[in-house]
Amino acid sequence: MTGTPEAFLDTNILVYAFSNDDRSVIAERLLSDGCTISVQTLNEFVHVSRRKLSREWAEIGEAAAIIRKLCT
Repeated sequence: MTGTPEAFLDTNILVYAFSNDDRSVIAERLLSDGCTISVQTLNEFVHVSRRKLSREWAEIGEAAAIIRKLCT
């Protein structure tokens, strides 16, 4: 194995990455550096985005597509 292993990210990191939170810069960097997530994490991100943050489905879909592209 070479290089640094990818980080396994939880739901909070995904939410921060797509927010105006101060932690968004760090979360965005973690995503862009390559990461691993679970299907459960992606489902939780969608749930939090819709129910707690009241985001529109189109916005959630765009974010989920970016996450799926960047994460294994």
